[in-house]
Amino acid sequence: MATCTDTLARASEARYKQGTHELEISFGGELDLHKHFQNCTKNPGHLNFIPIDSLRMHHLPKVLRRRTTFDWIKYIAKRTVKLSVRYVSSHRQPPLPLSDYAGQDILTVGSGFMSDICLVEGKHEMPCPFDNCPEQPGQHQVYGYIIITTAAHVVFDDDEAKNTTVEFFYDNPNDRSNVRTARGVKVGAVSVEGDFCEMLCVTHDRQLLNAIEENMHFKEDLSHDRQLFDSIEENFKEDENVPLVRDEVFQDYIRTPLFYIECRKNDDIACPLEG
Repeated sequence: MATCTDTLARASEARYKQGTHELEISFGGELDLHKHFQNCTKNPGHLNFIPIDSLRMHHLPKVLRRRTTFDWIKYIAKRTVKLSVRYVSSHRQPPLPLSDYAGQDILTVGSGFMSDICLVEGKHEMPCPFDNCPEQPGQHQVYGYIIITTAAHVVFDDDEAKNTTVEFFYDNPNDRSNVRTARGVKVGAVSVEGDFCEMLCVTHDRQLLNAIEENMHFKEDLSHDRQLFDSIEENFKEDENVPLVRDEVFQDYIRTPLFYIECRKNDDIACPLEG
C-alpha cells in the first residue's frame, strides 16, 4: 500500500493493520479525532448510541428498571476512563498493533477502568514524579496511586504510561466542565498474551481523588444489596416470553459474577447485535 501523506488516510491504514484490536489512531492530533468520530463506519451516525449523561430509566430493558440497577450503571460509568497515549514505545513488537510505528510520537486513544487506589506508605500524597512538570513548577505534591486497568495494546510499558493522559467523567464531548485528569507514571503489571495492563497514575487534583473515594464507597453500599442481583438473575431465568438472540460468537448470555446480561428482541430498545 502506498504511503499516505493525508493524516486521515494514514490513520485509516493504521486502523486496518491493527486487526481485531480497537484503538483510535490519529496522525493529526485531537482535531483529527473529531473527524474520525464523524466519519465512523462501524456505526454510521451512531444510531441507538446513548451517551451516559443522557441515559434514563426507560432506556433499560424492562426487567432491569430498578433504581439500584440504574445507579449501578452510572457508578460503572464514573469508573470508565478515556486514555490518550502520545507515544508508541520503541519496544512494541508483533502481535501488538502499531509495531510499525515504534518509537514515534503518535496519538492513540483507548479506554480503561479505574480499579483501585494504592496508598504509598499509607498516604495519598507523594512528591511529583515528573521532571519539568508542565502542570506546576518546582517541588510539589501529587495524589495517588490511582490504578487503571486497560489492555496491553493500549498501554504497553512505562514509556507509554508516562505519555498517557487519563480523563475521568468524559461524558459529553461538547461539555468538558466536569472532566478531571490524571497522568500515567508506570506499568504495574502487563501481559501481552492476555492483553492486560495495570497502570499506576497520579493526579494534581485532590478533588478527583475525593470523587474516586466517594465512588468506591458507593460501590460498597450497592454491593450489599443482594436483593438487586438475585432479582435480576431470577427475572432473566423466568422470563421465557422473550427469545434470546442467537449468534455464533455470543451465547445465550454473558455471565459475570453479579449480572446476567442478555441481548433480547421484542423489547423497547434496539438490540446491539442486529443489523
